[in-house]
Amino acid sequence: MERLKVNPNTRHIPIMIVSIVDERQRAISLGAAKYLVKPINRNQLSYALCKLMASCDDTPDNITEIESIQTSSLTDNDPRPHLLLAEDNEANIKTLTDYLDANGYRVSVARGGVEASDQTKVLSPDLILMDIQRPNPNCIEAIERMQEDEAIPDIPTIALTALDMPGDRERCLAAGACDYLNKPVSLKALNAVIEKFLNEQSRTQIPA
Repeated sequence: MERLKVNPNTRHIPIMIVSIVDERQRAISLGAAKYLVKPINRNQLSYALCKLMASCDDTPDNITEIESIQTSSLTDNDPRPHLLLAEDNEANIKTLTDYLDANGYRVSVARGGVEASDQTKVLSPDLILMDIQRPNPNCIEAIERMQEDEAIPDIPTIALTALDMPGDRERCLAAGACDYLNKPVSLKALNAVIEKFLNEQSRTQIPA
């Protein structure tokens, strides 16, 4: 990547790194435009490509093509409920995605409140799992923004936190979360809560 970035013929080309090792800051400082940490799925890769191509002023014709890839990946004959996990701890991501996948869900991952909001607009997941201990931005604020954004449908959001601070539950529910769970989360209990809200959502979508 360093050689590509000093070569005048290639330095303008955006570089996205996909790695099992999280060296995000080093890669960005050397010129990477995007850094994804494995494990990732097709939805996450398509979303990253869409965002990257949209940021390139000299490739506007490619944006529609990338967006069509994003759309096709979401409608790839996969009937499983689609969950968006907003989490930045790689161990938690691995544990939760493996468990949820084994229990019949497809999972996309966001690593920040802004990214969660952006992905929600693109992916329209059936339910969001939001870690609220993320400072940039505070994910309680992210929940509020998604509730207020008319471009985002009404999607159940479950807040997850490792630190049960006084008033956190009330703030999350007031912001628009439908439930609040403390970490370490019982996977069985989490699955039960997810099923509860997905079932409630299905009932509300059935026409009278």
